Amino acid sequence: AEQSELRIELPSLNRRETESFVRELLDKASHDREFFSRDASQTLFDLSGGVPREIVRLCRLALAAADRDDVSRIDSVMLLDVAGELPRPAHRRGTKANSLAELFAEQH
Repeated sequence: AEQSELRIELPSLNRRETESFVRELLDKASHDREFFSRDASQTLFDLSGGVPREIVRLCRLALAAADRDDVSRIDSVMLLDVAGELPRPAHRRGTKANSLAELFAEQH
C-alpha cells in the first residue's frame, strides 16, 4: 500500500495563546492549571517560540522531570534545566544570544 505524507503547519502561538494551550494540556493530563510558575510560562513561550510541537515537547520533559524529582510546581530554572541547549526559537534568530543561557540572561 502506498502512503502519502500529510503535513500541516500551524502558525506559532502568541504568549496568551501559549498559556491557554498549556492550561489545556495540563487539564488533559489532570494537573493543576498553575503547575508552571508565571516565570516558567514566559520561559516556555521563549523557548518554544510559540510552536505547538515544541510547547508539547517541553511540557512533557518538564512534567517527567517534576515527577522524577517529586516537584509540585515548575519554575523557569527547572524548565531551562530540562530543555538543555536547544536551538533558539525562530522568532529570536538573529539576536546576539548563542545559547539558552545567554537568551535567559538577556531577559533578566
